[in-house]
Amino acid sequence: MPRPPGLAAPKPAPKPVSIVSAPPVYRPGQPAAVLRRVAAGPSALQPTVLQRMPGLRIEHRAPPPVYRPGAPIVLAKSGVPPVRFAAIQRSLLAAHAAHRSEHNAAVTAALARFSPMRAHTVVAAHPPDDRHGKEATWTYIERVRTHLEAAYFRDRDGESEYVDTALTEYRAELVEAARRAEVQQRASLEALTVFEREATRRPATRDIKTHMFSAEVEGGVPKGLHAYTNGNLPAGVVTVATVGDVNEVHVLVWSKTGAAGKCKWSTMFPKYMPVGMICWYLLNKRLPDDFTTAARPAVPPFAWKAVTVGQSGDTNYPQYGGSEADIRNAIKDSVDSHRSVVASGATKLYLTKGGVEYQLMN
Repeated sequence: MPRPPGLAAPKPAPKPVSIVSAPPVYRPGQPAAVLRRVAAGPSALQPTVLQRMPGLRIEHRAPPPVYRPGAPIVLAKSGVPPVRFAAIQRSLLAAHAAHRSEHNAAVTAALARFSPMRAHTVVAAHPPDDRHGKEATWTYIERVRTHLEAAYFRDRDGESEYVDTALTEYRAELVEAARRAEVQQRASLEALTVFEREATRRPATRDIKTHMFSAEVEGGVPKGLHAYTNGNLPAGVVTVATVGDVNEVHVLVWSKTGAAGKCKWSTMFPKYMPVGMICWYLLNKRLPDDFTTAARPAVPPFAWKAVTVGQSGDTNYPQYGGSEADIRNAIKDSVDSHRSVVASGATKLYLTKGGVEYQLMN
């Protein structure tokens, strides 16, 4: 039947909607989920249209509100009495204050428990200045205040007592250490006396020992001298020049009263090496079967040094590094001035030190 003019065509009946996907999931910050109309194609229906569909009801249930500092309070609509923000704040502040008080009490107790150890650490690293008498505790505290504060000390009377105790114990430890060192040194010297006595008793070393420790003058010419006696030179010896470190094997240019302006250079054992230890080197060189290096005793606090003992006829001496020409050049550099004179085919070297000229006899 033909449609009258002006009459709109009837709307086709809506096709059934088939829902085959899982129910929508709410995610905060996203728009409400939209169901897809599978049977009608890829286009999506608007939520208002879905709400008009007979028998179809959509409920959007959001998760419970989460409290975030600074955000407005979200009140529940399910009939549960809302939690007031002031109550939440008071509860959090009370818990925070209790935790902080507990933490501070634990830190304070730990610092108090370790205060003696911290005071000892500071005093050991920064000793008191007792050069001009015992330094007062408060003077010491003011001098090392930065280091005490770095060790978590504060300006309190109770803490100053820990520092005072640490200073007292530190000074007592120094006294005890000096006493132990003196006892050990005395025992070591007694042990080394055995070698000094043996070097004097045995014919193979008796005369050599005298030659090494004595500054002799024969015919106006200095002779001998290769070792100090407890750090001292024999009486009447004048030092013209020194080459090298006196705490190691070195060269000494020396003269003596009665030498008539003549001098000699000698290779010397270390200045503060004990006499008994020097005698052991001499015994080891002359009598190696009786005084072996493997059986050399340990005598702290003195340290055995690597000394090579040379021999020339009936004389022994410590060997100094370098050739004789190198030693002569070093000697020239150690005096005020020098000059060489050739006479009878021989070159004589004259050294001037302190306004006095000496003829080198080596």
